Amino acid sequence: IDLAKEDIKTQKNAFIVEGEFDVISAHQYGFNNFVAIKGSALTKEQLMLLKRYTNHLTLALDTDLAGQEALVRGLEEAEQLDFEIEIVSFDYAKDPDEAVNKDPVKFKKIIKKPIPIYDFIIEFTKKKYPDDDPFSKKKIGDETIPIIAKIINPIVQSYYVKKIAEILNVTEVSIERLIKKFNQRKKYATINSFVKKKSKTSREVLLENYILSLMFQDKNPYLLAEKNISVIEFSDFIIPSHQKLFQHLIDYGKKYEDFNLNKFINTLPQELKPIFDEIYLYASFDHEFKDESMEKLVLEMKKLSLKRKIKEILSGTEEIEKEKQDNLLRITQQLKEVEKKLLSL
Repeated sequence: IDLAKEDIKTQKNAFIVEGEFDVISAHQYGFNNFVAIKGSALTKEQLMLLKRYTNHLTLALDTDLAGQEALVRGLEEAEQLDFEIEIVSFDYAKDPDEAVNKDPVKFKKIIKKPIPIYDFIIEFTKKKYPDDDPFSKKKIGDETIPIIAKIINPIVQSYYVKKIAEILNVTEVSIERLIKKFNQRKKYATINSFVKKKSKTSREVLLENYILSLMFQDKNPYLLAEKNISVIEFSDFIIPSHQKLFQHLIDYGKKYEDFNLNKFINTLPQELKPIFDEIYLYASFDHEFKDESMEKLVLEMKKLSLKRKIKEILSGTEEIEKEKQDNLLRITQQLKEVEKKLLSL
């Protein structure tokens, strides 16, 4: 974003692509308002950074379905931040990198004629279910109505309600009723999720998020991880997915000499990719830990982990056996050493 921000401000638009090569090639041909997503999908943190420079985003998609889904995933967050979102796609190349290198003139013409994201989604869904029967129309409605329901601006939403009603050959009232039903279900699910998560966001979890975010943003993440593995053990992570990400980072460093973010993401199991997306930019914004050194943060995380382990031993219902007593003494001694190091910083 640093290289593109002036052009984004001048042109009042940012083109969002998936890969670093897409950005490099675009910039080589003078299209300097192209930026790549960091992760497998647009996140709220990335969008907030872009919001500083523009209210308009154009998604430049790969032709594969996975690429399209990855970039469209951040649509709801973009709506919440009041972005105007359009899209371009290249039918003569598999991605923007290939498109601009193959035919820069055609590339320029295409990016000058983006279409609104919702029109793209509707047309894309119509192509998936081309049959003119009730069940195909139901599938079109099932996939498009939840997306239209997320549109905040009532004028824009009304436009697409009318458009979908015409495609499905039903009344606008029917579409509005389905949107209302979807929003009610979503509101109920959100409230339940909030209630469950609110009490669980402990300082220990916040520290894990911040430390992992700093590691992944470093030029050599696995070197930073190796440096701190003498302090942090895998069991020190309270969240299992964080433990897996840290383990994956260590394993990646053993296989590859240089760290490549996109390559690393591609090696992640599917279930870890959204976790990575949430964590990656966590440390980019104002935070209570922003003035603390990595060494201090790691030691505090270790301290909290050791206290948790002591509590787990003491809370056991059975009488503490000699082995447990030894563990308790060992962990207590570790805790004293960590606290001593923290005081010296």
